[in-house]
Order: sequence, then C-alpha cells, then structure tokens
Amino acid sequence: MKKIFYLFLGITLLSLSSCFKIDNWDAPGCTLTGTVIDSYTGQPLLTSQNDWQLHIWERSFTGQPGGATNYQSIPIKQDGTYENTKLFAGTYDMLPTDGPFWQPDTTKSVELKNKTVQDFKVTPYLVIDDYTYSMVTMPDSSVWAGRPGLYVKFKVKAPLLQNQVGGSTVTIPDLNNVKIFLSQTTFCGNGTDSRITISDYEDNGKGRIDVNQSWANILNGSWTYAQHPEMGGLTADQNPADAANHLSPEFDLLVPLKGGYTYYVRVGACSNIGSIRYNYSPIHVIDNIPYVITATAGGGGTISPAGVITLSQGGSQSFTFAPNIIPSIINVPDSVNVINQVLVDGVNNPTAVSTGSYTFSNVTEDHSIAVSFIKTAKNSSN
Repeated sequence: MKKIFYLFLGITLLSLSSCFKIDNWDAPGCTLTGTVIDSYTGQPLLTSQNDWQLHIWERSFTGQPGGATNYQSIPIKQDGTYENTKLFAGTYDMLPTDGPFWQPDTTKSVELKNKTVQDFKVTPYLVIDDYTYSMVTMPDSSVWAGRPGLYVKFKVKAPLLQNQVGGSTVTIPDLNNVKIFLSQTTFCGNGTDSRITISDYEDNGKGRIDVNQSWANILNGSWTYAQHPEMGGLTADQNPADAANHLSPEFDLLVPLKGGYTYYVRVGACSNIGSIRYNYSPIHVIDNIPYVITATAGGGGTISPAGVITLSQGGSQSFTFAPNIIPSIINVPDSVNVINQVLVDGVNNPTAVSTGSYTFSNVTEDHSIAVSFIKTAKNSSN
C-alpha cells in the first residue's frame, strides 16, 4: 500500500514540476544615454524636466515577429540629456517625440550592449532671440506699485517656416503664446513642479501673452503687439529686416518679485502642436531682491516716509507720524487730531501710538505699517 502511495506522490510531483519553465533571460543591465541636440545652435536642446520623451522599440525581441511593437519611454531631462540603466541588450529603433521640434526620422537598428551613447539632432520650431532682462521698480499703474519687478524683452525666431516631414511639405504651427517662468528651484519650465503658479505669472497680459497667430500673419505685419507703455514700449510695425530673418516683433513681460527670494527665470514660446511644449531661453538667477515696507496714513495725519520703501536684508527703517493741526474757528469748540492706531503688520502697537514713531530693525521679510487718526475735543483725555 505504501509503495502505491509513494508511486502516486512521485507522479504528482513530476507532473507539477513540468508546469514550470525556467527563466533563463539575463537581467536587464545595459545603459542607454545621450543628448538631444538643437541642430540650429549645435547645443543641447533647451527644455524642461521630463517634458517629452525618447521612444525606443526592441526589434531583436524574439517574442514576436519583427520585434516588440510597444515602445518604452525614456524622459528627457532639462539639460537635454537622457539615461536608462536597465535595458536588455539588443537592436533598437529610437525616436525623440512629442517635443517642440520638427519630427525627425526614426533612428533604426541601434545596437545596445553594455553602455551605448546615442545622440539625436532635432530642429526646434522656435528659438528665443535678443533676450534681455533687468530689475525694475513696478510702475504706479500696477497694483504692485513701488515693489521690485522683473522686466524681460525678447523676440521669437522660427528657423524654418516649412519642412519636409514624412515626404510631405508641412507648414510651421501657429505661435500660441509666450510666457515667463519663475521657479525657486533649479528646475524651471512649464511643469507644475517647475514654476510658481500665481496669477501674475500665469495670466494673459501678465506673465503670459496669448498670440494664436500664424507665422504668415506675424511676419507680414498684419498682427502687432503693444508693449507696456509704462516701460516706454510702443506698438510698432513689423521690422522688414526682422521679418526677413523670421523674427517676431519684440515681446515684453513685467512681473513682480518678492524680497528675499532667489528666482530661477526663463522665457518660453509655445507652438500649437496639440501638446503644450515650449522652446526656452537659458535659465538665469535673480537674487538679492530687496524687501519692501508699505507705509500708509489715514486722513488727519501723515507718516514719513510714506509709500513703498525698499530695504536690503538686515536693513533698518524708522517711521514718524504726526496728526494734522486743525485751525481754530471762532465760536466753534476747538478739536485736535490724535493718533488712533499704528498697525504694524496688521497688529496695533500701543508704544508707537504714544511715541509717534516706529523702527523696523534687521529686516528679513516684507512689512507694513498703517497709521490712523481720530478727531477729538481739545484737552480731552481721549
């Protein structure tokens, strides 16, 4: 009986073991790395982090005829480079795609073994040209009047107005918008984790200019752009020399800055290609931005100095305030203006009320001081 039992047990185990196949594939250990190069400048294409991808197909994959039909995506870094360290050795087709450039041909039959370096050249739709920036004081017409601001000016160039794609002549997409990007990290671009998303940087007419025009309209002068008049800008006709070089009119953007911050800044131009993809300027750093103290006084008195005062980090600023004198009128009881409240960053400061002055010392953030006055009978204890 035991012999029969062990016989059936052996047959069962043998049957089960035949259901399993041994995985004899080597682990993926090859590295593919390289750079997407701007054919116009010969430098790495300026982009934002993980904005678009390199697609690769393993054509030597033996699981189906012709190799794998599904692609793998490798994200492109902000500096135009890419890297994947966990790929199988084999033969691959490769294509940079979904970026702000004319679609290139697929690079075929790349042999991947150990560490392979494969660069790609693409022609961008757009190039930022004549880019300048300067620190300014926001004009009186702005809600940020008197505060630090950043003023940028630039043109957009279209290196090619038409190109051969897949055997057909294709016209460059319309220019959708131009935009400024500010970030508090070294990653700066259109990604939500690569920019500060406040309305002064995001909205049309502030940090963004919606264009939505064909390049034919831009270059023939039927579309014009009015620069900020408070910064001395004018509405100008398209310059014929610029038009001949495929350059747009000069754009300008004016945005406020906050004291004490370090900003990473660039501008970008977006084409109508379905996806939101920008061609960018290089990134520059703006720091040592002064802090501001906003000083106001209500009716019945004054504060000195008044308005928006800028200070470097660690600086000090004193303010004095005094009620206006009310002239005496015959047969009318005399009255006087007195200090009612001194709101320092929104909180009343009784000491400042009694002394008629207040000093901000070792400034490390923005502040406000607001003085109010009240009319009372002369010699009143109030």
